[in-house]
Amino acid sequence: MWREGILVRLFFFQGQKVIRVVFEHFKVTLTLTVLGVILAIILGIVTGVIAAINHNNFLDRTIMVITSAGVSIPNFWLGLMLVLFFSIRLSILPPAGFKPLSAGLGESLRYLILPAITLAFGQTSLIARMTRSNMLEVLRSDYVRTARSKGLSELMVNYKHALKKCFNSGYHHYRAFFCQFDGRGSSNRADF
Repeated sequence: MWREGILVRLFFFQGQKVIRVVFEHFKVTLTLTVLGVILAIILGIVTGVIAAINHNNFLDRTIMVITSAGVSIPNFWLGLMLVLFFSIRLSILPPAGFKPLSAGLGESLRYLILPAITLAFGQTSLIARMTRSNMLEVLRSDYVRTARSKGLSELMVNYKHALKKCFNSGYHHYRAFFCQFDGRGSSNRADF
């Protein structure tokens, strides 16, 4: 008699099969993780390149202060502050919940944007700092100085020569960050 109760608890959760419940939650976690990775890649690389190109001026220092905060601020606190500001104060985004992509892209993004920003903020900061460091190293290399001495424009030197080499040298470092998203996605989803 008691064995049947244990088996029912192992294979059923609130009257549903456990595998079905896990799969429903996995879809949410996967969607959130993919959006977080996309945000982290785009924002991290763009801010890192901007900081490197504007090395040692106001914009570079501002980006480095923000990335230092991104590394320091815990995800749960950032999530709460985003909910407090955007959901409670401004009332422009929902504080919790999930709408699948089948409900419409705009409606789904309204529910996903706060948790995705929370998930991506720390990784964006690390990617930006690493991209800046790689880009500065490449900008100081001999072939970039040679390209400048040949009369190529700064835009051509920065984006055609330096950025390509920066991605080649930083690729392996970037890959390591995305292994961390899977675990954070499921724990971050619980905050929202």
